[in-house]
Amino acid sequence: MLEAGTVLHNKYTVKKLLGKGAMGSVYLVETLTDRKQLVVKELNFSAEARVNNDSAKEIFFRESEFMARFEHAGLPGMHGIFSQDGHDYITMDYVKGSTLEDIINKSNAPIPLEKALKWAIEIADILNYLHNTFEMPLIYKDLKPSNIMITPQEKVMIIDFGICRYYNPDKDTDTFRLGSPGYAAPEQYKGRGQSCIQTDIYALGVILFQMVTKYDPTLTPFKFPPIKSLNPSIDDELEAIINRAIQLQPLKRYIGALELKEKLEKYKTSHFPGKPGEIKKQVSQQVPPKTPAIKSQKKSSYKKHSPPPPKKKSGTLIEFMIVLAILSILAAIMIPKILDETKTEQSKTRTETSDMDRERPTVKPDINRQSGTGQRNECIRNLKDIANGMEMCFTDRGCYPPGISSIVRLGYVKELKCPFSNQAYIYIASSDRKSFTLCCPGNSVHGSEDGKFQGNYPQYSSSRGIIPDEWNVK
Repeated sequence: MLEAGTVLHNKYTVKKLLGKGAMGSVYLVETLTDRKQLVVKELNFSAEARVNNDSAKEIFFRESEFMARFEHAGLPGMHGIFSQDGHDYITMDYVKGSTLEDIINKSNAPIPLEKALKWAIEIADILNYLHNTFEMPLIYKDLKPSNIMITPQEKVMIIDFGICRYYNPDKDTDTFRLGSPGYAAPEQYKGRGQSCIQTDIYALGVILFQMVTKYDPTLTPFKFPPIKSLNPSIDDELEAIINRAIQLQPLKRYIGALELKEKLEKYKTSHFPGKPGEIKKQVSQQVPPKTPAIKSQKKSSYKKHSPPPPKKKSGTLIEFMIVLAILSILAAIMIPKILDETKTEQSKTRTETSDMDRERPTVKPDINRQSGTGQRNECIRNLKDIANGMEMCFTDRGCYPPGISSIVRLGYVKELKCPFSNQAYIYIASSDRKSFTLCCPGNSVHGSEDGKFQGNYPQYSSSRGIIPDEWNVK
């Protein structure tokens, strides 16, 4: 453990220890130049980490790689990495505030519902960024109250990316089966499956459950009492939202963090529309006040006279009638000539256009330049081809494959990428390989479990199902 006053990298002075975990210790430091407060994380793994030295280093430096790419207000920035005295360090932003764990533990009652919803929505927004910004979804894997900071402005920040990893559609299980009991999803343990987008959604559902009930999920992992038995004020709608997020089967949870975020936002808006007079107050602040009329302090010392009306000129009507008659004669002469020339030009244009159409070669549209509708249709055709390959694989082998590349190697389908992003499609198979979800890797993923498409980014779920009619795009 580093003592206060220790100088690191000739740049930072250690102020105090902030925390210690299985993978290392975290210190508050100050820069020597401008006394800016930062955080330094030291790799110092223990036996609890259940990994060897090489694996620990891989995880440690992978965290710095992830943080260097973050551009989201809810994620801390990384300042650099360095080594000293045989130890490795990461320097990152210092996030002021309290952990959600401390806030929950210090409260004698559940978190107020409006506040809990606000924080859950912000967490879902961060997860949506992680899942849809990079070449493959970035799975956080260790979402829990101790890794969530609430700033003095009550904004959410997520910290500690030690076990984050990119989703790999070709893997059956995680390389490192790490997670926090109570918050980790079932697929993170015992080789049951690979961590995926729905893994983080499960953890968020558990955290929301804990915030509105104050129930400790670490007591009985994967088992939750009825929400209303812990907090009778929770209505059926919110209970259904939370219960779907914490389903044990990944395919039964929300297809993406954006879908969960939109559900929570809709619920929050309908139940907490704002205090009376709040909107009116905001509008009055935005509209500039009217400039008051300036009243004269003294009466004028002189009389104000109205200007005399202009004198009418004689002959004005006669002159107007003469001009009008001249214009009528000119119009009668010129208009037929103009119309004739217009018809000739239109006929010429139609002839030229017809000739161009006959001579124009057929060009296959460029997917990257297609409209949203064209891209959507191309995406659906790709998904249809992949899904048909999945069904053929099931017929031949009795189960769906572990990943898309598997059916490509076996010759069931050629390699296809999404026209929206030129990225590989996201494929999630159940642990028994009897069902799967296939979805577009677009910035927003909407969908339903019945195979119908919603929004611009399609997805399809099948349980040894038949390809629906919605896929028949010409």
